Amino acid sequence: MDIKTIFHVLAIISGILAAAFGASSSHNKIVLLVVFLAIAAVFEVAIPFLKRPSNTFYFSFPNFFEFEDHQNEKAFSLASNALQKELKPDARCPCGSGKEYSECHSPELIQDESNHWRGPKFPQNIYLGYKAQFDGIDFKKKEKAEIILLKEGTKIPLCQYFSMDNSILNNKAIVRKLSVEQKGNNFVFSGSLEIESESSEEIQILIGTQDIESVNDFEATNSSYESGRWFAFIGLAGNPLSSDSAFHWFRYFKANGYKIGLEPNKQIDFKMTAEISNSNVFTLSLPFNEIELVMPSIEVETSDLDVSLEIERENISWDLVMSDNQFIEESKNQKDSILLNAKYISEKLKMKNRAVRKPISGPRKIRISIMKKAGTKNL
Repeated sequence: MDIKTIFHVLAIISGILAAAFGASSSHNKIVLLVVFLAIAAVFEVAIPFLKRPSNTFYFSFPNFFEFEDHQNEKAFSLASNALQKELKPDARCPCGSGKEYSECHSPELIQDESNHWRGPKFPQNIYLGYKAQFDGIDFKKKEKAEIILLKEGTKIPLCQYFSMDNSILNNKAIVRKLSVEQKGNNFVFSGSLEIESESSEEIQILIGTQDIESVNDFEATNSSYESGRWFAFIGLAGNPLSSDSAFHWFRYFKANGYKIGLEPNKQIDFKMTAEISNSNVFTLSLPFNEIELVMPSIEVETSDLDVSLEIERENISWDLVMSDNQFIEESKNQKDSILLNAKYISEKLKMKNRAVRKPISGPRKIRISIMKKAGTKNL
């Protein structure tokens, strides 16, 4: 029962009481009649001014403009050149732990092949997430990274990829809007951004989600787009797994979603509609050194949620693991991300600082997570 119905019922009850007292033989019946008639009138007069309670809850990131951007040129020296053949002991370990290489995944500490971060002087491998036995693989030099098992000739379309040379880093991304809004049984992930560039050539970014199969609709202006499970390699040209150049440090983003080819120096507006689940993740991967990021807007229909914003570095790896599990956002292994937890705010504060942008160093993957709290009902 909403508030308007409650006030109307109270007005009727007051009117009945007024009539009852008016018909009684009490000495104070006139006073009581007037009082209850006045109460009934107040309830009825107030009804048009009542607003139905909002079923929208707003979340904000109170420390969005205070977080420190962990930029460390020394630590990321290995990533500045995709063909660099040396990883110094005091450099940051590429696994993302934030520790020095000599204290984390150096071969002097971990010598077996389970150490994917052992670097040059060791064989470089591709790890496939495939259960059946097979004799070998043939990696075709196509845009769709198609793995063919030599034993049975079975094709495994594990992913698609595209490569970008280091000039992509010189561009600047300005994210003017980023939001997630609940519309019935769907979340709508939308945004507006522009890539400032001196080049006139098309620029690629990635927009992703937890499960591409849950996406009901996607659209973007001033751009072309294609759905899939994507690797975006930075600092390479052509097939990232070719043997033309040895000792690759793979520097890449990955996303289960859309590769966007956009026009530089033009605003792109995108919108992705996906079915709601108990675990909802939306990502924006930007392979640029300079990024201006606006605080995301989160509007949902329940407050029983854990909402977070994660700003993580690109992936860096010596060996390349190609598996379906790579595209499950919940199983990420980045440990040096900036993680901001959202708090519920009132409606009147929802637009506070919404137009202010935070400058951060890149490349970066922006991840918005909306998870059901333990012990609460399903979304």
